[in-house]
Amino acid sequence: KSSLMGGTFVSTREAEAMTLGDALRALKAKGLKGKASNAAKDINRIDQILADEISKRSLASLQTTDIARYKDKLIYDFWLRQGDRRIASLQQQMDVESD
Repeated sequence: KSSLMGGTFVSTREAEAMTLGDALRALKAKGLKGKASNAAKDINRIDQILADEISKRSLASLQTTDIARYKDKLIYDFWLRQGDRRIASLQQQMDVESD
């Protein structure tokens, strides 16, 4: 964006054609650097993003609001899973106490 504003020609054709999913799959295929444990976490994160609708968006069309919405969804999903685990734990405790 700054190059465009400065008068320098920048082609956005590749960013318009490439989706976030395409970029992440290419990164995953190229190989991630660093410790194996960190690479495994990164692969897991990539797979999470690829499973979401946001991965189908072109890189050029992504806005900060899209990223914020995706982050909010991850937070909501996390707390939903936490709640489900807690309910299951309480149900298990009630079953044990009733025996």
